[in-house]
Amino acid sequence: MVPSTNCFNRSDNWTLNSELGPAVSIEGHRCDRIAVKTDDGRYELWIDQEQFLLRRLVYPPTAFVKDMLADPQIRDVQLVAELRSAELNPQLGDSEFLLRVPEGAKQVERFVLPPQPLATDLYGKRVGTFQFQGLDGTTVSRESLADKVTVLMWFTDHPANRSTVAQLDLVASQFQNDPRVSIYAVCTEPAEVQDQRIRDLKKEWKLKLPVVRDLEAYGRDVFRIPVAPTLVVLDGRGRLHLFEAGPNSELSVQLSLRLKQLV
Repeated sequence: MVPSTNCFNRSDNWTLNSELGPAVSIEGHRCDRIAVKTDDGRYELWIDQEQFLLRRLVYPPTAFVKDMLADPQIRDVQLVAELRSAELNPQLGDSEFLLRVPEGAKQVERFVLPPQPLATDLYGKRVGTFQFQGLDGTTVSRESLADKVTVLMWFTDHPANRSTVAQLDLVASQFQNDPRVSIYAVCTEPAEVQDQRIRDLKKEWKLKLPVVRDLEAYGRDVFRIPVAPTLVVLDGRGRLHLFEAGPNSELSVQLSLRLKQLV
């Protein structure tokens, strides 16, 4: 990459300066040396006498960083662009566009992108102990959910979470009479927020599924929940089968199908 030469225009003073010396050869091509004076400084162009191609360009000192020019330890610095093997409208054979395949290389018809990293490394693992507090004073824990397919969705008191929790509520209504499935919305609001506020929120959002509170941050420490909302599905042995962070407009359909596969 070399500095731009867009500074050349009609107002520039182009002169063939004899003091630059006689024609010289570059790669076997005789070249005239032409000095071009511009507002940015003096450029030196080496022009092929036969093909009129630019084969060398010497930039003025102003092309350097000012701090470099002011450094007393730096002297006689030149910035030169060598345009090696320059050609004008060369004739290219078909072989120029052929890919030379190295020996031992494997040719393929298409590239397959590497798999995306998993959302969590807990897939297939039995999660650690956890415990949530229900709004009715009950406790929900890993032990109380044993032998059940469990769906947990962490959420906050924020409008952006409402539509996702509403989809979970729809799925919960589909499985409300199935004793093999437990579905909970897990509120992450801190202990300073009273239970009554969570009850009011449940009523405001028109939720029928049970809501519990994660007051000891098990979502963060055990499930490694990055954001709210985040959906987690555990099988009857407490092993993680699904981990989905963020909203999903197709959640109700996809989750319903997944639960039917697990029960």
